Amino acid sequence: MITTLMNFMGALGSITSVIMPAPQAIKVFRMRQNRMRITGISLVSQSILIVNAVLWLIYGLLAKDWWVMTPSLICGPIAIYVSIAVWRASQVKQANDR
Repeated sequence: MITTLMNFMGALGSITSVIMPAPQAIKVFRMRQNRMRITGISLVSQSILIVNAVLWLIYGLLAKDWWVMTPSLICGPIAIYVSIAVWRASQVKQANDR
């Protein structure tokens, strides 16, 4: 009973961790043709999300816990994609401001 509850809670935690960066990723993906419209996404928060994913991935590997590793394997690349898009958008904006 306890193991089933623990697995259920692990699954819920994994699912919510994967859903968390989705709104930013969807916005960036939709606005990728017009980089100037990618606003309101913090590069600092995305960087923290990348560090978080790496740390949980390392922990999951050491603990051999798939519920911990899986969201990191999904969220990390999403956060990297969003970070690169936001950084490129800021570069375009700076070039246009000159």
